[in-house]
Amino acid sequence: MTQLCPPSQDNLQLVAALSRIALSCEDVSTFWRGALETIGTALSSYCAYGVLFVPGRADQSELWLAGSVPPDTEDAIRMALTAFVALREMELAEDFDRIEDCRDAELRSQLEQCGIATLHSLPLHHKDELIGYLCLAGRGEASPVPVAERLRELEDPLALSLSHLALCERLQRHNARLYDLFDSFTAPVYVSDLHTHEILFANKCINKAFPLGDEKENLCYKRLQGYSNPCHFCTNDVLADDGTPYRWTHENPLTHRIYTVIDRKVRWEDERLVRLSIALDITDSIRAQEEKRKAVMASEAKSEFLAQISHEIRTPLNGIIGLTHLALQDSQEDQRGYLCKIRHSATSLLTLVNDLLDLSKIEARKMVLEHSDFILQDVLDFAHVAVQYQMQQKGLDWHCRIDKNVPRRLHGDNQRLRQILLNLLSNGVKFTASGSISVSVARQRENNQDWLHFAVSDTGKGISKEFLEHIFEPYSQEDASISRRFGGTGLGLAICKHIADLMGGSIWCDSTPGQGSTFHLRIPCVEATLDAEPPAELPVAEDMPVGLPEGVNILLVEDNTINQEIACTLLGRMGAHCTIAHNGRQAIDLALHGAYDLILMDVVMPEMDGIAATAEILRRSRELRKTVPPIIGLTADHSTPLLEKLHDAGMTDVLFKPIEPAQLLHKILQWISPADA
Repeated sequence: MTQLCPPSQDNLQLVAALSRIALSCEDVSTFWRGALETIGTALSSYCAYGVLFVPGRADQSELWLAGSVPPDTEDAIRMALTAFVALREMELAEDFDRIEDCRDAELRSQLEQCGIATLHSLPLHHKDELIGYLCLAGRGEASPVPVAERLRELEDPLALSLSHLALCERLQRHNARLYDLFDSFTAPVYVSDLHTHEILFANKCINKAFPLGDEKENLCYKRLQGYSNPCHFCTNDVLADDGTPYRWTHENPLTHRIYTVIDRKVRWEDERLVRLSIALDITDSIRAQEEKRKAVMASEAKSEFLAQISHEIRTPLNGIIGLTHLALQDSQEDQRGYLCKIRHSATSLLTLVNDLLDLSKIEARKMVLEHSDFILQDVLDFAHVAVQYQMQQKGLDWHCRIDKNVPRRLHGDNQRLRQILLNLLSNGVKFTASGSISVSVARQRENNQDWLHFAVSDTGKGISKEFLEHIFEPYSQEDASISRRFGGTGLGLAICKHIADLMGGSIWCDSTPGQGSTFHLRIPCVEATLDAEPPAELPVAEDMPVGLPEGVNILLVEDNTINQEIACTLLGRMGAHCTIAHNGRQAIDLALHGAYDLILMDVVMPEMDGIAATAEILRRSRELRKTVPPIIGLTADHSTPLLEKLHDAGMTDVLFKPIEPAQLLHKILQWISPADA
């Protein structure tokens, strides 16, 4: 038997059901689908024929029918009720308790075919807008409870549920703004379940900060770290229930970014405790601190270097000045010894200046390599001869071994290779009081590349493990006493490393304190490109002719009076006649109106430098159709840009200062005409 009216308890249950739906839905349409189903279930005991929500268009309507209804009848009911709502909105139809009261004949016919005898509708408003109608249709048999009364019973539950829906939407907007705020953070922020490790929220930075994991996964250890099991460093078990933050540091294994992570327990929507994690990227800060630390260390190293370099410069200068003073006062026999020592001091000073120039080239990225064919044994012999005297003074043995598969003739920068080997040998001799110095050369094949492996070993004091990490850094020495006891500036190994890098190779050191050190140099093995023998090394003075052919006339263009005196004296002893031009302008007139076999042109001069003077001499000689003798530039600058300028100006060759007599004689013999020779 049908109840006459719903009990209050049923109404309360309906209100509760509709409220739950409203608070759990994300949009209005989702709410109506759930609400209609609930309302239909509640009204099915009242002989209701159907409940229809029409939001405006028939294709968007939602229909609930009580009992079993054939599909064709369902479509007919939907169309009839949609037509009724449309006419009602135009005030052409009204609710009725009897089918005869329906004013529209066509609509009445449609409703009769569907078996609808009574029909009432309830306007639905949300946010002060009409969003549709809730329609209740009665079957043909009379209903003990009027349809209008049934609808009125739904007004309060629906009004309350719509209020809940509005509240839910407001909360969703609030959450959306909160999520947008978290998404604007440059720091990764996420919330995860303490027990299941499920990610409940993650901002956009997560994808960038943790690219190692799988974005499709929703478990924090899989999504963020790419692990198959919970992280061994998970903080869930150490977080305090009162929300006290827990700070820790994490380095991402893929990006190598370092984060300070702040974890704490917070309440989630359902009042359960979850973990809120905020990761602050401190990589740049740590790197800045490290750079600052290195800068401070470099500053301290440079300060110590400057103190040492001032000592290194003053030592040979004091020797030169003092010995020169003695040479002016003592006998001729003593003077020769003084002069030898002066030359040694000057050579030490020149080596120091060359190291400083090489370092400046390295820091300016202007050091370049030359490429030519050379004989490896010549390079090793040169380095050995340079340290032979010091080795004999200490009684050190010498061992040199070259594997049979090492090519005799190579292609590359033999001067820079000499520089590295000489530096390594000099260090070995310096720090070895007794024992031996050895060099070995082997050919190795690795990754389809041929390498030459040089090993320079000594039996000296060795190097501590801590200092080995910094041994190839500029200005570095194991301690200040090293420079005081053994001399040196700490630049040589830094220069060697840069040269090795330029060659495409590497340099490293193995050492045991008290047992000696072995420096390893590995560079590409490139055999000589031509079958002909490489050019012979510059002969030493003893192997060269003692003088020039008779009658050689040379124009010397030099502004420094001391350099003039030295050059004229050397040229005179070689048998040449020397004419001096004090600047570039004088050189132009003398070169064009005199007869010279060779011009020695200083590059840096006042009024007009050597480059401009050379270009002008060549230009005017072409106008006068006069032959110009070879012009050799004199400079202390080895840089490639300057050498290119000298070549472009028309200079024939170049001599680098300070000029060795043997080199000067060699260049003159190379460029004076055969007829004069």
